[in-house]
Amino acid sequence: MSRGLVSIRDVARMAGVSLSTVSQALNDNAAARISEETRVRVKRVAAELGYRPNKLARSLISGRTDTIGLMVSGLRNPLYVNVLETAERLVMEAGYQAMLDTAPSWRGSYSQHGRLNDWPVDGILMWALADQNAHDFISGLDPRTPIVYLGGSARADGSEHVGLDVVQGALQAATAIAERGVQKVAYAVPYPFGRDGLPAEDRHQAVTTFFGQRGVVVETLLLPRQEETQAAGRELGLLLAKRSGQLPEVVFCHNDVIAIGLYHGLRRTGVRVPEDVAIVGFDGIEEGQVLDKPLSTVRIPVDELCQSAVTFLIERLREPARAVQQHLVGTIYQPGETT
Repeated sequence: MSRGLVSIRDVARMAGVSLSTVSQALNDNAAARISEETRVRVKRVAAELGYRPNKLARSLISGRTDTIGLMVSGLRNPLYVNVLETAERLVMEAGYQAMLDTAPSWRGSYSQHGRLNDWPVDGILMWALADQNAHDFISGLDPRTPIVYLGGSARADGSEHVGLDVVQGALQAATAIAERGVQKVAYAVPYPFGRDGLPAEDRHQAVTTFFGQRGVVVETLLLPRQEETQAAGRELGLLLAKRSGQLPEVVFCHNDVIAIGLYHGLRRTGVRVPEDVAIVGFDGIEEGQVLDKPLSTVRIPVDELCQSAVTFLIERLREPARAVQQHLVGTIYQPGETT
């Protein structure tokens, strides 16, 4: 018998039981009046035949798909790949399948690239900006579908949310740098935050305010190519190196990807890091720690972030009436050799 064509009827025939008995045995229905011997025999026959339940058929009966959608954009940044892989692993450990819905762009374009428009899921985990909503990207999403948002520092809509206290880590880094008495501070951003219809960015604001209170004006460096890539950071480094005698003493970067590019761009032109220019990144990705000089960064605890989000969602699936939960995960300054 071809394994790909095995049905529940084949299992019932080979085990010598009814269709309902097969269903109850394979679903471990504790209320079913079947013996343990029968339960074991049915499972053995199903394994020998290579039977795999038709999830679509089961979902039509139960109203559940045992599938959770994962929506994460910006996968050119290894941080988001880590988030996606960690969340997928935790979802599967919880007994669910994961349906990945990814988008390459910063603000996401799931409605064009994604899969969740075509497949029902029991719940959704979405990495999102404060103003992003899963319902804006998935046409026909059931309003009762539980959604837990990840990332960002706050949501005004009262959604289930596990965010990041980005200010905590940013201020730790700023404090460590300020103790050196620096006067020329810059902050590299990929987009004009606070302008052109974009919201202000918390970590940028925190560092700017912190140094401003100490009489130091932070120079905002907008990347020549507005994208979160090493190439953009490297290009900024090459441009900064041309500012003879006008180099900042330290450059805080929006993320590690930009910081790594900046590191290579400065060093390519002979600028010493950290002797001439110190660099601080943000995210704590592995790539920053394998540079010739490990990157100083603010680390995001991805495991804790994803574990909290998956826990919130599973609890919501089990208790739909449970109160909304929101939680902020702290970020931590991790000094390396670039400061």
